[in-house]
Amino acid sequence: MVNRLRAAGVEDAELAVRFLVQDGKCTEENIQRLIDGEPLQYILENWEFYGLPMRVRKGVLIPRPDTEILVDTAIAFLKTRTDPIFLDLGCGSGAITVAVMKHTGASAVALDQNPLAVALTKENAALNGVAPQAMEGDLFAFTPPPVDAILSNPPYLTEQEMTQLSVQVQKEPVSALFGGKDGLDYYRFIAPTYAPFLKTGGALILEIGYAQGAAVATVCEEAGYHHVQIIKDYGGNDRVVFCRR
Repeated sequence: MVNRLRAAGVEDAELAVRFLVQDGKCTEENIQRLIDGEPLQYILENWEFYGLPMRVRKGVLIPRPDTEILVDTAIAFLKTRTDPIFLDLGCGSGAITVAVMKHTGASAVALDQNPLAVALTKENAALNGVAPQAMEGDLFAFTPPPVDAILSNPPYLTEQEMTQLSVQVQKEPVSALFGGKDGLDYYRFIAPTYAPFLKTGGALILEIGYAQGAAVATVCEEAGYHHVQIIKDYGGNDRVVFCRR
């Protein structure tokens, strides 16, 4: 079975089989789904993020370890605030919202335009014992309450990168991946538009592509933020831009 998956070009074939066996899902149908390029996480319908169990569903972006540095950054900042509340723009599965709430006790508003994502955020919140205000809405037309931090892992892949996606990533929603020709469309909107909703001293914390650090930092500086920092992930790549209002 492992050799069959390897021959089909499935990455980490041994690990995939181990997870399928562990979850009682090592069926011919699921093996074929892997061969057809479907992500293992969609088949298992669950995955771990930041040490917490998360449900995963087709039509919603799969949580990734790269994003955990954003959670680290948010937790460290929110622990310096009194009775903090944060906004998660484009919450997807709710992984960021849930992990940050779980480790800070902060309140949260989680927004996504995808109704599947909002439903999944609520499911993952209940699974982990937190209760954000999860709502469906367009971040390009949303008025939030004043918050201590705005977090976002927005779509940031460039036009060129979208043509180079693996078969597995192609199964994920394009709306959660494509950030415009240069990948910066969402940053150019979020940074200036949402600044007025940050409390004094509040923070904007953004996940970025590995080559976008300088560009996103400049967007934030031009929008009037200060203390702009580019934070690397555990692989040594630029992954988060942190700045203060």
